Amino acid sequence: MPFWLKAVLAVAGVVIAAKIVIALVTAVFSSLFFVALVAGAAGVLWYGYRRFMNSLPANKRRQIRNKRGF
Repeated sequence: MPFWLKAVLAVAGVVIAAKIVIALVTAVFSSLFFVALVAGAAGVLWYGYRRFMNSLPANKRRQIRNKRGF
């Protein structure tokens, strides 16, 4: 096998390996970003719900809670 072909195959192998690693890292970070986004949205909804419920008088909170069946 000629030397230039060995060099081309080595460079091609490095390029392909780098693309695979980059694709895996991108997939992991994008999924982590999505999980963080969902967790943030859930946290904001929970915070808003707790803030709203705590702004009501205790007897009104009890009525709402009992109406829901909790």
